[in-house]
Amino acid sequence: MLGPEPSEEDVAALTVFLDTLSRPPSPQRGADGDLDEAARRGRSVFDRAGCGDCHEPPLYTSDRVVDVGLGSPGDRYRGFNPPSLLGVSQRVLLLHDGRESSLEDLLRGSHSPSRVNGSAELAEEEIRDLAAFLRSL
Repeated sequence: MLGPEPSEEDVAALTVFLDTLSRPPSPQRGADGDLDEAARRGRSVFDRAGCGDCHEPPLYTSDRVVDVGLGSPGDRYRGFNPPSLLGVSQRVLLLHDGRESSLEDLLRGSHSPSRVNGSAELAEEEIRDLAAFLRSL
């Protein structure tokens, strides 16, 4: 990150440290960690809409670069590495440029599954359920 290249020992130590960390549970889940009914339906929408093609469980990301039609003419790179959806409910602004402020708006507009991968348009209830699932991650 603009500093000297880390040594192999530093990388190994950082890896060991990172492996000790655990992600706090989502505040959108029940005390037992279960999904509510809307989030369970949303998980099915996630699968049907092909969201997992780019946001692959269990980390809900991938190492690929994909073009989802959100770039601008002056962009240096074509496409984006899909961000992890873990903790997405804690983000204030969404997408690479912060153009969306709610999951529902994102799923209705610039990153709707129909625009990103050509799947069928989502009904309003499916959008709400998918957003509930995403908030549970």
